[in-house]
This record gives sequence, C-alpha cells and structure tokens, in this order.
Amino acid sequence: MFQTKKTNLIFLYFFLIFSLYLSLYLGENSSGGAKHDHNILIKYIENFSNNFFDGLESFLINPASIIHSPFFYIIVSIYNKFFGNLIEFKIFYILLSSTTPLIFYKILKNKFIGSEDYYFLFSLIIFFSPYFRSNAIWSLGDNLSLIFFGLFVLHLNKILSTHVINRSYYCAAIFIILASYIRYYYCIYYFIIIYFLLINNINKKDIFKILLFSFSLSIPAIIYFIIIFTNYNFFNILKNFGDLNYLNIIFNICVILLFYLIIFLINIFLFFYKYYKKNYKTFFVITSFSFLILTIDFFSFQLINIKNNLGGGIVVKIFNELGINHYFLLFPFILSLLIIDYFFNGNRKYNYLILLIVVLSLPLKVTFQKYLDPLFLFVFFGLINSERLNFIMNKNLINLKYVYLYFIVFLLSSNAYYLIKI
Repeated sequence: MFQTKKTNLIFLYFFLIFSLYLSLYLGENSSGGAKHDHNILIKYIENFSNNFFDGLESFLINPASIIHSPFFYIIVSIYNKFFGNLIEFKIFYILLSSTTPLIFYKILKNKFIGSEDYYFLFSLIIFFSPYFRSNAIWSLGDNLSLIFFGLFVLHLNKILSTHVINRSYYCAAIFIILASYIRYYYCIYYFIIIYFLLINNINKKDIFKILLFSFSLSIPAIIYFIIIFTNYNFFNILKNFGDLNYLNIIFNICVILLFYLIIFLINIFLFFYKYYKKNYKTFFVITSFSFLILTIDFFSFQLINIKNNLGGGIVVKIFNELGINHYFLLFPFILSLLIIDYFFNGNRKYNYLILLIVVLSLPLKVTFQKYLDPLFLFVFFGLINSERLNFIMNKNLINLKYVYLYFIVFLLSSNAYYLIKI
C-alpha cells in the first residue's frame, strides 16, 4: 500500500501553487501562445468594461475572435469594471486554477479503491502541464472551462449505476453547459448524459425534464449563435478555421495521445506484451489496417496533413526537429491505437464512444496539443470504463517517480523550446 505523510503532500501542493505565482512574476510562457492570447484578451476586457455593446461589436467583427466564446472575457471585464486591478484578478485566478488537481483527485478517489495518498500525489502532475500553467499565469479561460469539465466528470461518475433521475444528472448538465459557454467544443460531451439516460432506461417524463432543464440553461447561447450566424457571417468563418477531415483529426489526436499513454504503459508493459502475444489477431488487424490506410493516403489522397509544421503536438515537433520523414509517423499512430485498444478492451462500445466524442469535439484544420492537455487526464482516468485501468489504478501500479520525471522534463523542455524560439 502506497503511504506518505499527509503533511508532505500538503506542503508539495502549496509549493506547486507557489511555483505558479513565481512563474507569474517571471512571465513563464511554456505553452508558447498564452502570452499572445493574453494580450488580445486584455484589449477585449477593456472594451467590454468601457461599454458592453461596443465591446461585443468589436469582438464580433473580428474573425479571429468571434470563433471563440466571449463569455470569459465578459466575466473578467465585470471584475475589471468594479475593481480595475487585473493583477489582483491574476492572483485570484491562479488560486482558482489550483483547484483543478483537487477535482481530479476527487475523481480518482471516488472511482478507484487504492491509496488516497497515491491519488493525491498522482493528481498533482497537472501542475507540470505547460498548458495548465500558462493558462493559469496568463489568466486564460481554458482552466475555468476545465474546472467545470472536471466537475461534470465527477458528477457523471456518480450516475453510472443510477437508474433514476437524481441531483447528479442536473449537476452534470450544469457543469458541462458552463464549460461549453467558455469553450464551445465541450458541448459535444453532453451526449454522454444522453447515453446514460438511454441505457439506464429512465422514463420519458424524467428524460424530458433533464432535457428541458438543459435547454433552458442553453437559451442565451442559442440566441447568441442565432445572432452571429445571421449577422456576422459566422458560417464562412467556421469554414476557415474548422475542418471535417476526420481522418486527419483522428490521426493527429492519436499521435498526441501517445505522448501521454506511453508513460503510463511503462510499468505494465509486460501485461501489454502478453495480451497482444495471446491476441495476435487483434494486433494484426490494427497494425495491417492502419498501415494500409495511411500508406494509401500518404501516396495518393493526402487527407492526413502530416507535413504541416503547425499542430500535431510534441511527437510531430520531435520528428520535425530530427528531420525524420513524416511518413514514419504512422508508427506512433499505430502504437497509440494498440495502447488505446488494450485499455478499451472489455467495454469497447462505451470507451470508443468517448474517443469518438473527443474526436468530434475538435473539428479543426489544426489540432494543437493544448486542446488535450490536461484534458486527457480527466477523459482517460475519469470517463474511460476499463477493467485494466481499474486494476492498474486500484493496485497503484503506475510508478509516480517516472511520471513526475517525465512531466517535469516535458515542462522544462517546453520552456526551453519557446525561449529559444523567441
């Protein structure tokens, strides 16, 4: 059983919070684009603070801003209008962001039955996410939406075995809708609630109640979208930023996910190897089918835009820096699929539904790693229903020393990369 002194865990937690305040002072920009996004954010905060409707108009006429939600900008502008000190807001926002690991810890504690100290220490790896840190330091809306998403996952897990409408259904609906107000792409996760409503045989009257409740909360968003679609040419703007080339999206997401999956596989590699040694037909189908599809596409259709220097995450960046032919990215892709299917086996229908929702939520021409970091942790450890994952987490088989070292190197490398790049 994993054990450590609770005082040490608490000290580590507050030390990591302090590291965010230190990074605020130093101006850490480990995600690369957070500082730039913050400078744009400040302009719209000031506009909304001076005159809401003029600020909204300036936001909507800019194609680069209208693609995002103004909700977070409006929240910060209200604070700015009454208090006029964004430094104080940044201090508060770092503290608010620091509740994210606590929510993740609560999810792990409720879902698995291993050591609570282990789960608390596990949850603190979020502090080493370059994207989480940058969003906290530069006061971007991603962390607030992630907090709402984490609360959604927390309540969603409470209704897994529930066959009646209870408070958790409504709480899950509230939090995923709030997350969607800040980042549109979270709205697709609402289909998980619908899935549970259907498989739990909830009576039609109760289903109608939860759907009506959700619709009522979404009315401001519906009105907003009607306005921007009819008056601001939002459909054409979407076409410039969005893309329905899901083969490319699936490829990029799987390559990005490999970066996170690989470290959690190290301690259970022997189980992984024995599984595919026994289930060699599954191994053959995944590898041969993927190899065939990607090879045909690479030399013929080129739907997968693997030569793009934008997006794709750290794995693609490593290939670019080393000058490796992009065709060989099919090997990380195949390995990612093998790991995913290994964990999904036993409840493939539900787990692949979750993966499908992740894919459908990001219909973009360029998929950046920041969209999945640290979202991956909440999805994989919070939403995926896997006996193998349960076994690993219940037995505390993941060596946290390796995980911490891995993510610390990731954070330091990100900082170094963007310092050199600038």
